[in-house]
Amino acid sequence: MMGFPTFDQTEVNNEREVVVEEIKMGEDSPERQASQALFKTMFKNHPYGVPVIGFAENIRKVKLKKLQTYFQSRYVPKNMFLVVSGNFNSQEMSAQVKKYFGGFEPYKLKTVKRKKEPPQTKARISIKQTDFKKSILYLAWRAPSVQHKDVPALDVLSLILGQGDSSRLTIKLRIDKAIVNAVGASAFTPQDPGFLAITMHLEREKIPEALEVTAQEIAKIIFEPPSSEEMQKAINNLASEQLYSVETVDGIAQKAGSMEFYTGDFNYFSKYLKQIYSHACRHSESGKKNTSILKH
Repeated sequence: MMGFPTFDQTEVNNEREVVVEEIKMGEDSPERQASQALFKTMFKNHPYGVPVIGFAENIRKVKLKKLQTYFQSRYVPKNMFLVVSGNFNSQEMSAQVKKYFGGFEPYKLKTVKRKKEPPQTKARISIKQTDFKKSILYLAWRAPSVQHKDVPALDVLSLILGQGDSSRLTIKLRIDKAIVNAVGASAFTPQDPGFLAITMHLEREKIPEALEVTAQEIAKIIFEPPSSEEMQKAINNLASEQLYSVETVDGIAQKAGSMEFYTGDFNYFSKYLKQIYSHACRHSESGKKNTSILKH
């Protein structure tokens, strides 16, 4: 499939309808519609603003020759890597890899330079009217790419703000006041700069109140840094999640592959964990200094 696709015209035409049908299903999903609106608003020039699945009109009209040309310019050995995990003999596996993958055509790789997103100078607001009964609200701020030194801190911040029943936004917006049906926070940090987003599912008339409470919580976390307990819990959860993800051979392969793809280092996972723990140490030391200052 990866090395010798047939590009059969009948199969390609059948697959068009499968993809178009999936696009239609996305149009019936409030989550998919809201997510696509978020990315389109955040990225005006960068391809992250374009839906991964594409557009129905393009899927219907793309020619077989264009598919072949794209495949031969991108799916080439020097632009691919193979991940194998499990209990095996390395020499034997290497021979198997050469046997089954060594015959790939060495097509010339077409290098592609992604457009950079220009600096954003003011807030962007995007409203999409739909017939869905529920509303989804995103608040997003620009964030660096995956290898930036601040990414582990952003992941910790996301956990403290909006992941789990003990997170600040969950307590304020869902448990204490029942303003939203659900709330979450996460950092999207891929190869190029991404964003940190807060997501809310709520009734339309409660949007102003939800925004007001969220603004208060954001201001609070700026002027009142997380407690040692909050930090430790977030770091423990992050570390546990990372460690659980490599408990199976599938998990190891997925982690190694994603790290290789995003960072060029299949073992970047270990560096990430060290960065997470270093933030805990710095916060602990900072807390001691702040306590000393307050006493004076």
